[in-house]
Parts: sequence; structure tokens; C-alpha cells
Amino acid sequence: MRARSAGVILIDLIILIVVFAGSLIAILAASGDAAKRLGENQASTAAALSAQRVIEAVLALRRDPLVGYAKIPSYSGACSGFRLSGASTGSPLGGLTGTLACDLTISAYAVSPCGSAGVDCRKVTVAVRQNTDKLAELTVLLASPPQVGQ
Repeated sequence: MRARSAGVILIDLIILIVVFAGSLIAILAASGDAAKRLGENQASTAAALSAQRVIEAVLALRRDPLVGYAKIPSYSGACSGFRLSGASTGSPLGGLTGTLACDLTISAYAVSPCGSAGVDCRKVTVAVRQNTDKLAELTVLLASPPQVGQ
């Protein structure tokens, strides 16, 4: 009888070890996923801030009395390649750090109210990506100042 009760204890101990091992594996897997999501969130936040910085730089150029709306050309390409009309070197937008890449598109936009009553608009889109994954995209409309007397 004694051997049988010792066997029951051994089986109980093996089952307990298997259950604990399974629980430990599940906990480690969940923490690994949480760490991965945290890294993705940090990359998305950095991308959104970078896109906002580029949009702010374009808006600052539009408000600059020496540049203004008229001198912001249509453009499609890397943010760091953007140049103002007549500028010989240097991008006013700067570059991004790390593994992020930035694409900038500035194009004509003729949907109402743009294109009427002397209002000219340009659509500005900034997309920030890491490798082939788009992490952030922002779009704004630039409007020309209203023409006096129209």
C-alpha cells in the first residue's frame, strides 16, 4: 500500500511540474508579444512626430514672407530632396534619423473651395515609413492668400 501512495505522489508531482512549465511558457510568450508591441508603438510615435515636423516646416515656408505660398513648388520624392525654387543646396526640411524614410508630395488641389474665387490650393502629404511599412501619413492643404479686389 505504501508504494502505491508514493506512486500517486510522484504522478501528482509530474503533473504539477507540467502545469507550471506550461504556465511559464504562456507567460514568457505574452511578455515577448508585449515587448514587440511596445517597440512598434515607439516606431509609430517617432514616425508621427517626424511627419508632423516636416508638415510644420512646409507650413513655416508658406508663412515666411521671403518664401511664401508662390515659391513652394509641386514636388514628389524624398523629404530630404525637397528644394525651394532658386535654392542651390540644402533642404529646408532636413533628414530623418535612424531607419525611418520620409516621402513628400506637394500637388495642385482643385476641389472646392480651392480653384474658385481666386483661391489656389496645394495638397501636401508626408508619409513616413520603415523599410516598406508605412508608419505615419499626414495631409494638409495649403491655400494661397485671397487676392485683393477679387
